[in-house]
Amino acid sequence: MTFITGKIAREAVDIACRGENSTYLYGEEGEEGIPWDVWGIACLLAGTAPTSPYAAWPAPDDPVAKAIAGLVHCKSADVLRVMRVVQDDGRICLAGAILDGVDLRMVTMQADMTGVSLVGAKLADAILSDSDLTRAKMAGADLHGAHLSNATLCAAGLSEANLDGATLIGADFSRAVLRATTLTGADLSDAQLPDADLTNAVLHGAIMRWVKMRGANLTGADLTGANLCDADLSGADLTGAKLYKADMSGAKLTGAKLCKADLTRAILRDADTTGADFTDVSGCPITHREGAGAS
Repeated sequence: MTFITGKIAREAVDIACRGENSTYLYGEEGEEGIPWDVWGIACLLAGTAPTSPYAAWPAPDDPVAKAIAGLVHCKSADVLRVMRVVQDDGRICLAGAILDGVDLRMVTMQADMTGVSLVGAKLADAILSDSDLTRAKMAGADLHGAHLSNATLCAAGLSEANLDGATLIGADFSRAVLRATTLTGADLSDAQLPDADLTNAVLHGAIMRWVKMRGANLTGADLTGANLCDADLSGADLTGAKLYKADMSGAKLTGAKLCKADLTRAILRDADTTGADFTDVSGCPITHREGAGAS
C-alpha cells in the first residue's frame, strides 16, 4: 500500500484545486488527458516523482499515480482518506469503511466499496463507474450528476438519496432500497432493478429503456414522462404510481399491479399487459398508433 502523509497530500490537493496549469501531459484520440500539474501531484503522492529535475517522469499508465490523478480532482480534504487505501496495483479498497458525511464531489475512482457506509455523503458529479457498492449504506447521500454506469449496488440502501441527472446505465440495483429517492432525469437504460424497493421514488423524466424491474416495488412512485420503452416490469407493483405521459411502448407488464395508478396520456403501444391489474386506474392511456383504431 502506498504511504501518503497528510501534510503533503493536503498541499498537493490544494495546488490541484487551483488549476493554475492547463498544460496536458498526454491525450488519446482527441481526449485532453491528464493535466501536467495533476500528474505531477499524483506522482508525488505515489512516491514515483523524479528526485532530479533531469530525471524522467513516470509513464501516464503508472497504476498508483493514475488512480490518484482521478482523486485529486475532488476539492475536499476528505479525499485523503481514500488516497491512503490506494493499492500498489492502483486498486482502491474501501470495503466496510465508515465514510458518513464525507465530501467526495467530483472524485474519479473505480473501487471496492462493498459494505461501505456513505450515509449523507456528498458525491455529486463523482465518477464511480464499474465500482462495487454491494450492500453500501447511502441513505440521504447526494449523488446528483454522478456516473455509476455498470456499477454494482445490489442490496444497497439509498433511501432519500439524490440521484437526479445521474448516469446509471447498466448498473445493478438488485434488491436495493430506494425509498423516496429522487432520480429525476436519471439515465437507467439497461439497468437491473429486480425486487428493488422504489416506494415513493421520483423518476420524473427518467430514461429507463430496457430496464429490468421484475417484482420491483414502485408503489406511489412518480414516473411522469419517464421513458420505459421495452422495460420489463413483470410482477412489479405500481399501485398508485404516477405514469402521466410515461412511454411504456413494448414494455412487459405481465402480472403487474397498476391499481389506482394515473395513466393519463401514458403510452402502452405494443405493451404486454397479460394478467396486469388495472383496477381503479385514472386517465386514458394511449394503446394504439396514430391513424389506427383504439384497442
